[in-house]
Amino acid sequence: MLAEALVAAGHRVTWWVSGFNHRTKQHRVQTPTTIDVSERFSIRIVPTHAYERNISLARIRAEREYSNGVLRLSVSLPPPDVVMVSEPALFYGGAALALQRHWRAALILDTLDLWPEMFHIALPGLLQRFGRLIFAPLYARRARTFRRADGVIAASRDYRAVSRRLAPHLPDHLMQTVYFGVHVDEFRAAMRLEGPLPSALCIPREPGEVRCVFASTLGSNYDVDTIIDAAALMTERGVSFRLYIAGTGPLEEAIRQRLKRESLTRVHFLGNPTASEMSRIYARCDVGIAGYVAGSHVTMPIKGFHYCAAGLAVVTSLAGEYTDLLTESGAGTRYQPGDAAALAGALEAYVNDHDLLRTARAASHVLGTKFDAHMQYARLVQLVERAVRVKHPTDSNG
Repeated sequence: MLAEALVAAGHRVTWWVSGFNHRTKQHRVQTPTTIDVSERFSIRIVPTHAYERNISLARIRAEREYSNGVLRLSVSLPPPDVVMVSEPALFYGGAALALQRHWRAALILDTLDLWPEMFHIALPGLLQRFGRLIFAPLYARRARTFRRADGVIAASRDYRAVSRRLAPHLPDHLMQTVYFGVHVDEFRAAMRLEGPLPSALCIPREPGEVRCVFASTLGSNYDVDTIIDAAALMTERGVSFRLYIAGTGPLEEAIRQRLKRESLTRVHFLGNPTASEMSRIYARCDVGIAGYVAGSHVTMPIKGFHYCAAGLAVVTSLAGEYTDLLTESGAGTRYQPGDAAALAGALEAYVNDHDLLRTARAASHVLGTKFDAHMQYARLVQLVERAVRVKHPTDSNG
């Protein structure tokens, strides 16, 4: 969506991508590959080694390989006016900084997540309180990157606050919150299209049945066990519901095995649907679950934008901006991460009160328009153009 917005504004974009897909843990390519999407938009894919765990030395190695590949392959290309880096870039940001210095380009940081804060989750319990000290070199590296920034966009209000502390030299007009967003009209049109559905979605609804969905990368940051525990509690109590889990990731096999072992017939694993299939799945559900483990630094989850675009009531474990928007608008509610009984209670409230469910879904539908990508990314384009003018004020082309 970043690229689409910049290209629509008349700019040329080269998007550098790792040859290893972080979400599916599959190789995209084994050799350097260029895809020309249009005259103004190219994708360049850099091969790297694989890794299995999101927080691992193997991932650091892959990101360093990616960084070196970008550096090696880009120096022969025409110089850019802007280098934009998705942050965190602890292990591949070196190439971007070197190229920014080489080309005297403006550096824009796109704050999508908070590392090294996220690494604290991987530490044993007693060590977590010392995370700041243990990861001090990584915090210092991030601080050096932000001191070089000519502009920052942040995926949430909370991420912008962190960015403000790291880059106090930037004026407000060069530091903006831009939500991930979603093309709302296109998304809702896709929900109305006919197409094949997983067989579990074709099971006739019971009277009053509420259908819930958890669609996500299935990794250690997600409260998956609690979600399944809540489903088991609801099943024991005879609650009229179904839960659909969709996605792929390190926890996929464990989820499959648990559902098989415990014979949770009201819980269905759908695999890894395509985006168009996922839109049709949302169209047949009522509630979206955004469950994250305690200590997660996610504040505005991508799935949350999709849930609202689909007009689903939302139940989340997050504390922060997204939850504030949900509760203030009446579009959803929060449960305490790790508390299966609380999650089951939040879901049962919608099963027991369909007027409450209808009200929440209507509020979510309205909230979804706030996240429309066309509106969100217009701010990105303005920030990029301002940063270039500040970086090169004598350039007649701006």
